[in-house]
Amino acid sequence: METGSKPVGRSWLSPAPSWQVHFTSFPGGYSATEMGKGVVNPIRLLCNLLVQSEAQIIHLEGGGALNTIPSTASAIMTIKNPNLFVHWQALVQSLGGQMDFAPSDVPSYVWSPIDY
Repeated sequence: METGSKPVGRSWLSPAPSWQVHFTSFPGGYSATEMGKGVVNPIRLLCNLLVQSEAQIIHLEGGGALNTIPSTASAIMTIKNPNLFVHWQALVQSLGGQMDFAPSDVPSYVWSPIDY
């Protein structure tokens, strides 16, 4: 039985802090001509980092056209260890991009056996 946005009978944690992350300044390009040239896809990079970090994705966006390599990617998420962002930032810069991160005002209730 549902009550509001929280299902009754499940263990809900208090709202987890959410973060916004933006990857910018990647070169991007047309996938047909750039494929195989090592052009970084910031959406793929961000998704790989999110999965490895056990993040809970609230919102994900990037790219604006079909058949292109985007130059930006953004996410709003909850994450167990936001200290990882410093490491992400160094990785992104080493690959030619920029990364900004900040707390987000988007509320996020997390249902999970993991204690946030």
